[in-house]
Amino acid sequence: MQDGPIVFLTYRGEIPAWSRVADELRAAGMPVDLWVTDSADARLGIAGGSFRKVVNLFEGFDVRRLPPTDPAEALLALEAEVGQPFVHLDAAIDRALNAFTAPGDDEIYGGAGQRRSWLETAAMVEHLISTLRAQVESARPRAIFGETANMASRVVHRLLATQGILHLNPLFAPYAAGRSYFEEALDGRWSRCGRVYAELVADGIPAETRQWAERALRSIRDDDATPQFTQELFASLRQSRSPARTARRVGDVLRRWSSAKTTFAAGEPRALPPALVSPRSAVARVLNRPRNRRYYGAVSTRALPSQPFVSFFLHMRPEWTVESLAFEWQDQVHTVRLCAASLPADHVLVVKDHPATAGSSSRSFYRELSTIPGVVLLHHTVPTRDVIRRSQAIVTLTGTTVIEAVCVSVPAVVLGSTYYERFGGVTRAHTFAEIRSALAAPAALPRAGDLDAIRALSATHLASQPAPYPVIGASPKDIRAFAHAVLQELEDRGV
Repeated sequence: MQDGPIVFLTYRGEIPAWSRVADELRAAGMPVDLWVTDSADARLGIAGGSFRKVVNLFEGFDVRRLPPTDPAEALLALEAEVGQPFVHLDAAIDRALNAFTAPGDDEIYGGAGQRRSWLETAAMVEHLISTLRAQVESARPRAIFGETANMASRVVHRLLATQGILHLNPLFAPYAAGRSYFEEALDGRWSRCGRVYAELVADGIPAETRQWAERALRSIRDDDATPQFTQELFASLRQSRSPARTARRVGDVLRRWSSAKTTFAAGEPRALPPALVSPRSAVARVLNRPRNRRYYGAVSTRALPSQPFVSFFLHMRPEWTVESLAFEWQDQVHTVRLCAASLPADHVLVVKDHPATAGSSSRSFYRELSTIPGVVLLHHTVPTRDVIRRSQAIVTLTGTTVIEAVCVSVPAVVLGSTYYERFGGVTRAHTFAEIRSALAAPAALPRAGDLDAIRALSATHLASQPAPYPVIGASPKDIRAFAHAVLQELEDRGV
């Protein structure tokens, strides 16, 4: 195993859980550093005392004082080193950095949406490159663990790839409760899972793994088997809406507003505009939220159509599995329109919003969706299992509903880059022409059989580590298991 620390490249919401993982790793003799992208995250990491060193990659950068030279030359040099143009792409993916609100969200945020200029963004990336090179030279990390959802982390990933330093994105393993997957690429193709699936097709499934997969398949078919990561998300949302949380909300707004004014005035590159978190904006959200939900309830239906239908499952907005893994399809209203236009005349497209964010989008979003010819906007309370089982086929960008569709032998069409596009019963559509071809006769699309489903579940199981993804409130046992999974992953990769 190589010398040097492990680095966690993460953000505020995950630092408490990752600090506990770092404590376990440190007890096992593995030093851990924390890299973050703003001063508040750095202070939080230092306060925990769990990390050998805490580094703010944007330390010393002031977005109000841009460099006198054009940063384009440095960015071109970086793209030449990596071998592909990507800075514009990564900037477009990172809404948190460049577009603080999504189109149409003025209704929700009271007109507070703001954007970074391209010069500001380019200067930030140039600073990040120089800081990162210095840190890599100083620390010589053996591996870096961090999400690739934001631009800073994606630039880090691409640059480290040229230097042979492993960068892994830890993820929940869908429909494999208590397991985590470590992805080494920027897309969602899960290369190890793909290799394992191909091996299972060629060589068969080990008996013990097959037994596990058969139990999982029965569970999915018998129950509304919500994936573990979705359960965690819903639990977090319920906690945030608890009475105790509501009682603290006014104080939270004032503290966030004060912090935003301080960090924004100091030129912090990832600071939110104060107008976005101001009391005025908070009041606008409070007033608009019930209006949006009432409108959503009025234009959606709780009854499935009597005629044949294909289902389209919306994603949370914004979400890295959309902006990153399905970049060309991220305008979900436009994508719904394309799918509806591709169906036979006797079919309709049922569109179901994501339960975690249903009713929270702007009224204009739901108005546009519900007025597309041939589209039925289904209320999110209709069970997903019922929708899938009644569908001629399902369409999603990268949603895990594909796995459930495979398990119940319903054809699935995937538009984004994700690992289960390889599974039997799944059709990948890259272009509008391919969408039209796939949906012209939904019932004729390939369906997964029992063996396809068992292979899919087995591949997810065998390619992942036996440890739950670390979340706030995780038990000591789960934290220890994840720390062991990190060490095992490094050993498996010879790092």
